[in-house]
Amino acid sequence: MKYTFVLYFFLVTGQVSFGQVLNSDSAGIGGKISVGGSINSGNLQRIGLVNTGDFFYKTKGGKFGLESHTQYMYTKTFGALQENDVLTRTLFYSKLNKHWFATLIFWYETNKLRQLHPLIQAGPSVEYAWLLKKHSKGGISVGVTYEHKHFDTYTFSDTKYNGSQNINTPRLFTRLHGQNTIGISKIVFTYDVYYMPSLQYANNYRVHAESSLAVPVTK
Repeated sequence: MKYTFVLYFFLVTGQVSFGQVLNSDSAGIGGKISVGGSINSGNLQRIGLVNTGDFFYKTKGGKFGLESHTQYMYTKTFGALQENDVLTRTLFYSKLNKHWFATLIFWYETNKLRQLHPLIQAGPSVEYAWLLKKHSKGGISVGVTYEHKHFDTYTFSDTKYNGSQNINTPRLFTRLHGQNTIGISKIVFTYDVYYMPSLQYANNYRVHAESSLAVPVTK
């Protein structure tokens, strides 16, 4: 017999928007927590959990602010642990209501499959809000960060890294993100794309992309 169980729990406080998306002169604070999971038995015995939390804070007048996103993933297949990973991304902003403003990113990540414990990345960037409308927001960032990665292994697919558990490199940091309301449907499309090539190694780069659709079900 095979069955699947899925559970979702949402807790929303305040207005869930980030960075320059908040164009209010008043102070803003809010967040969102979501918990999801699935259990399978029979031919495929698997349990999986994906939990996310978002938080934002903005000072009155938009002089400073931050957004933080945390994701936790836990997976077991036939009793063997596959994932027990955390990703935390925090961005600090200044002068949020301007088209140009400064940002500082802090990135923390673990990955059991890649034996990565942990990845730490931090650095400054400059952001340009190229779209600042009531229902459509968009921004692009460029900066430089420094990344430290510690692995549990000494052997890599690229043999030039063999023998060392730590790989450190400066990176060019680029980010494109925004949200758009589709027509008069009130469906909101949100996207966030990061491209981060190493300034030291030509074949060392990272790409991170997220997107979502928010569909209203009641007025």
